[in-house]
Amino acid sequence: MIRRVAILCPGPSLSSFDGPGGYDLVIGVNRAAVAFRCDVWAACDWQLIDRERRQVIGTPLLFTNVASAMWLRKRNPWPATVDEFEWYLGGDGLALPGTSFSALAAVWYAVAKGAHIVNVFGAGLSGKLDFDGTAAGETRTDARWERERCLWEELTDLLSRRGVVVERVIK
Repeated sequence: MIRRVAILCPGPSLSSFDGPGGYDLVIGVNRAAVAFRCDVWAACDWQLIDRERRQVIGTPLLFTNVASAMWLRKRNPWPATVDEFEWYLGGDGLALPGTSFSALAAVWYAVAKGAHIVNVFGAGLSGKLDFDGTAAGETRTDARWERERCLWEELTDLLSRRGVVVERVIK
């Protein structure tokens, strides 16, 4: 039974994660899966998947969107299981805010798997650098972070009402 999940995002505070002990499931988001062994790799962008796949530690289940899964199947299959997400998870017809962001989709995935406590590391929701100083690209704008911060608040409020604790662990 999955009750406690660690989600590892690639932001600078990823260094506060001290290992998988005490977690039933570890989900690495985007480049965080190159820093720690994870059970699941959550990545929406097929270009990132293709670029980082050889650096990912182990062969975690890949949790991605349908378009990226289709691309992988046709061109360059991922050696582990691929679990596609849609815009709805959990079977209750609830619209899920923010699933266009890999980190938020990872939270929904954790909840769909039964998580009651979700600790999120490396999700500073600001800046342009990953945990290792790598520049993440042009998508990390102030406007993007503002939108994602609003979605995190909406998500955590909604899940709190459902009895799920989502805590961003920030150094």
